[in-house]
Amino acid sequence: MLEQAGLDPETDLEIVFQPEHGAVVAHMLDGRADIGFLPQPFVTTVAMQNPEIIPVLDISQEWLSATGGVELAMSCIVVRSDFLESNPQAVRDFLEDFAASAQFAMDNLERAAQLVGEFEIIPEAVALRAIPYSNISSVTGQEMKTAVQAYLMVLYQQNPAAVGGMLPDEGFFFVP
Repeated sequence: MLEQAGLDPETDLEIVFQPEHGAVVAHMLDGRADIGFLPQPFVTTVAMQNPEIIPVLDISQEWLSATGGVELAMSCIVVRSDFLESNPQAVRDFLEDFAASAQFAMDNLERAAQLVGEFEIIPEAVALRAIPYSNISSVTGQEMKTAVQAYLMVLYQQNPAAVGGMLPDEGFFFVP
């Protein structure tokens, strides 16, 4: 994405990787970093603690543009092959429940934020502001496969070791 924006990551900027999102938040809040690359709800957490720190790019939109319309896969559900083979209906049921949960969060913002707070995932106030920008969804089938393949291809092109030295074959994906 940087190269498509006309930037050379090697010469035009200094990229400092942190071991986890909390470290990026800390660096943004104490002034050690002028720019941070964070997912939700960390973006909202930083902005709520310092109103001078504002989001300037929607990475999901930038990814869509960079990949010609392929969704950004930010997280995934993984299952051991032997479990899937022994419990295919349980996996299908879980995926259906997961999709319903994701839809519930998007359709019932206040209740979802309340539950997130009650279960001490993140504070309710942060969840209330972050959920609408979190792109919570459940993507399965060919759409999932296309998104994951695009993501893995970018990693592979940058450093093949990031994906184990080769791209996964068809057996990597469960397409119900």
